[in-house]
Amino acid sequence: MKKCLAWVRRYNLIWLGILIGAGFYVADVFIDVYLFNEGDILGQLLHPAPIEAWIRIIVLVLTTIFGVYAHVLLQRSRTAEQFFYTIIENIPDMVFIKEPKELRFVRLNHAGEKLLGYTREEFIGKNDYDFFPREQADYFIEKDRGVLESGTTLDIPEEEIDTRALGKRYLHTKKVPIKDSNGDSIFLLGISEDMTERRSAEIVLNDERERAEKYLQVSKAMIVSLDREGLITVINRRGCEILGYAEDQLLGKNWFEIALPEADRDKISEVFRAIMADNSELFADYENEVVRRDGEIRYIAWNNTLQRDENGEICGILSSGQDITRRKQAEDQLRLSATVFEYSNQGILVTDKSNKTVSTNPAFSNITGYSFDEVRGKSPAYLQSGFHDEEFYQNLWRSINEQGYWKGEIWDRRKDGKSYPSWQTISAIRDEAGEITHYVSIFSDITPIKQQQASLDFLAHHDPLTGLPNRLMLDDRLEHAVQQHLRNHGQIAVFFIDLDDFKYVNDTFGHATGDRLLKAIADMLREMFRDEDTIARFGGDEFVILIQSFESQAALELIAEKIVNEVSETLNIEGNEITVATSVGIAVAPSGGTDPQTLLRSADKAMYQAKTMGRNRYHFYRHT
Repeated sequence: MKKCLAWVRRYNLIWLGILIGAGFYVADVFIDVYLFNEGDILGQLLHPAPIEAWIRIIVLVLTTIFGVYAHVLLQRSRTAEQFFYTIIENIPDMVFIKEPKELRFVRLNHAGEKLLGYTREEFIGKNDYDFFPREQADYFIEKDRGVLESGTTLDIPEEEIDTRALGKRYLHTKKVPIKDSNGDSIFLLGISEDMTERRSAEIVLNDERERAEKYLQVSKAMIVSLDREGLITVINRRGCEILGYAEDQLLGKNWFEIALPEADRDKISEVFRAIMADNSELFADYENEVVRRDGEIRYIAWNNTLQRDENGEICGILSSGQDITRRKQAEDQLRLSATVFEYSNQGILVTDKSNKTVSTNPAFSNITGYSFDEVRGKSPAYLQSGFHDEEFYQNLWRSINEQGYWKGEIWDRRKDGKSYPSWQTISAIRDEAGEITHYVSIFSDITPIKQQQASLDFLAHHDPLTGLPNRLMLDDRLEHAVQQHLRNHGQIAVFFIDLDDFKYVNDTFGHATGDRLLKAIADMLREMFRDEDTIARFGGDEFVILIQSFESQAALELIAEKIVNEVSETLNIEGNEITVATSVGIAVAPSGGTDPQTLLRSADKAMYQAKTMGRNRYHFYRHT
């Protein structure tokens, strides 16, 4: 029986069509019988007129067809509705439908039940005021009416609600008006995505991103990210500082064009392109130059890693760089210092704070004769020559300890025992705490300089032809002798010698022969006098002899006679027999004067007196 009823209910529209057709058939019978008096009911039912029978059958067929058509449309409508609601039920987001008048809920899917904590039976027929605080419900109603009136979609990126099942939740809601064929809004469709977990994850992600950004910005390393084209996508504060640009001046710019020296661009960009094409292994560690905005070159040591997209394809490179400019400069300076140390012509000796030898350079060995192995760990006392007393070394170390260095001339001893003069600078090397760690001595053998100075000094004080002291040295020694005479009443005798007829020698035999004659007479005078006596060439053919100790005037007379006799002897000068005479004037202090110039003038006057007396003789100056 139940199956029959169910079958009837299932096809009710078809039965309705049949009943309508049968009703028309019976109604037409009654009209013909009672209104038009056309026979009885049974006759009309069983034996109607042909035309009446066809009309009644056509109507019955049409109503039955209409019932079948209505049944088919209803079934299609129910299938579409069921399909629609099936879709709604399987959407993971909350879906609700409101009617437009009082905005009561007419539909809520399963996801909505789970989210809100209400069954659809509890929800259907109620509005927002039954579930949410009034202020929030007012907000929902206002937005809903705005959607229905405007006929537009409303997108609410984030709204907060309190639910009975899950507590506070954050939803992303879209509200859409459902319109009829006339364009009028007949329902409000709402879809709400529960974003609570995603929002929490985003908050955590944002926090991590902010922390990462802070780390990125406070990092002392330069952080740079490049895309496949070499364009800068990320650069931190330190990177901007190193390059001298603001961040917005760098982002999106080509790294190779803006940050690399022109000479390196092609080579490094070619390596980069090969890496991006996955044809070359990444240089995990790499050093190169970058150029600042102001043109200054900086050296960066990079640590690189590839960046890949979700498909595992290379999409760029992330690099962390340390500014090693100071280190590179220090290394260059160290290499330069090592080169200077190795190839310097100056000797270099390094000791520790205990003054024990820790290093020497090749020039040290060349100058001193000691190899490094021979002096390693020893005090430099092995170089002391013995020329300097203890006070000298005390002053030397006092200067080093108080001023940090000592500079001056010092005599040292070579390995072979020979002493030599050196010019030294000894410096104390201190660490960051100011404590002495080493001593460095840089020295030069100044023997050639000393020799040159001696040569220059000799030339300044000696006659270049004869090698005898010149007038400058004579004046100095005569001044010294006069001072001693005045203090100690010492003896002074000055001989002024002039060669007679020397001009004749030059004119007859030539100046070269005359020069050789002067040298021969100079040698003769050297052999004649003592080392403590001064024999000077005064100029031209004139000589002056200073004697500071003698027994008597008779001794001076013997000396004068010897000069006259030996100089007047015939000399063989390059095969030429040459004889010259000489006139000698003698002045003795104090009668001849008590100052250098007076003594010389007195001796000169006595020499001219000898000439007037016949030459080739001597004469003593007598004050008149």
